[in-house]
Amino acid sequence: MKWITLSVLVLTLLLGAGVNAMYFDVWHDTNFDGIKDTYLGTVSSYSGGKTAVANYGYYSASAHPISGPTPEAYKSKMYLYEGADGLSFGFFHNVDAGGNNYWNHVGWDFQFRNMTSSVAFVDDSPENRGEPGIVALDAYNYHAGWSYILNTDGGVFNNLMSTAGYWEIAINPYMFGDIQNWSMSSGDGSYIDLWNNPTALPDGYGPDDDYGQRGDNSAYTTIITTHVVPEPASVLLFGAGLLAFSLAVRRHRKA
Repeated sequence: MKWITLSVLVLTLLLGAGVNAMYFDVWHDTNFDGIKDTYLGTVSSYSGGKTAVANYGYYSASAHPISGPTPEAYKSKMYLYEGADGLSFGFFHNVDAGGNNYWNHVGWDFQFRNMTSSVAFVDDSPENRGEPGIVALDAYNYHAGWSYILNTDGGVFNNLMSTAGYWEIAINPYMFGDIQNWSMSSGDGSYIDLWNNPTALPDGYGPDDDYGQRGDNSAYTTIITTHVVPEPASVLLFGAGLLAFSLAVRRHRKA
């Protein structure tokens, strides 16, 4: 009987994991045709009881989010968060002290496919240099940019509402400025490196090289998708096999 009980318990856990786990696949679009072509790995969402904005906002420009990756100098990080208002997508760029007025320009384009979203929060303090922040082109496309010299800038999209069972978020970083690393963080503490260029911009950039004039196309477009989980029939088949195995072991022991 204990083998049957164990099998049922394992099967229950498997079914529960297939339904409740929040996992997402990460890809590169290496030829910039809008289609994912290189699988990089799977990440999980962070979770907490706060809204997406409260989780991101925290108490200082360099200490957020509460549940999410830790800001690090000259790095851009992205994450997914499951909170009081559902699933959200957050990201930030950090330079701490020592940035340059004209070097630290970051520009990304976002495209939400088979889902809509809303701009929940835009962080452009304390510099307030007139950067555009996040501009909504329509319910599926956004243009975002920051020009900063201290601490952290970024933002949050919430109300991620899927219009189909499968969705994608495509992020095209057309400008990195002095940011030297870009990654997708996972709720289990791991991360996927999306772009790494440890060489800072060279000396010589000045006021004439203002926002929008300098690009960096060395980073591929990243596409985040829903994670393909085993079909219920496959899980049930595996569970049935496990149950049959346990019964066979039980009969063998009796014999």
